[in-house]
Amino acid sequence: MEALVKTLENLGSPRVMLVGDFMLDCWIYGHAERLSPEAPVPVLRKVRQEMMTGGASNIAPAITALGGQVACIGVIGTDPNGDELNGLLRSSGAETSRMIRRGERPTTVKTRYIGLAQHRHAQQMFRLDEESAEEISPETHSVLRAAVRSELHSCEVLAIEDYNKGVLGQLTTPEIIKDAHKAGVPVVVDPALISDYRRYEGA
Repeated sequence: MEALVKTLENLGSPRVMLVGDFMLDCWIYGHAERLSPEAPVPVLRKVRQEMMTGGASNIAPAITALGGQVACIGVIGTDPNGDELNGLLRSSGAETSRMIRRGERPTTVKTRYIGLAQHRHAQQMFRLDEESAEEISPETHSVLRAAVRSELHSCEVLAIEDYNKGVLGQLTTPEIIKDAHKAGVPVVVDPALISDYRRYEGA
């Protein structure tokens, strides 16, 4: 434990560029006390809702909590969920000025419906995903790469958070890793659950 504390104390305040699949986690809690007359499914009577950072967004608050600075670069929608996610990131101390907003691409949201058994014990009933996992367009790819390049000079490390949602594909990932190498910035990766890791070569 002493070694861990010493390591954390020596981290300093590095500036991290965080690139990846930024998501919003939504938790809806309610009482499930009866079955629907329309179908053999439980009816959830909503009592509260919580919004939290998810996916790559989870890393930003962790970095700032450890005393670091973080610049977030990803692709989210121009929808209210994108506004909510941006607000959560900013409130954690993260920079979001380089986040790319696209009207044709919804913000990824994972909504979990939680039943409160006997009004006390939380039990997840199901999850609803709202997302587009298609590869980003060539235009968006160019904007993202330019954003990464513009931030490299002021960052000490590039962190890639890949959930295989189309932002960090076979084209984008190798190129931003090469850009980081040229700038002398080390790259760390939290890889997607994929069979071919060649896109992360050099990290």
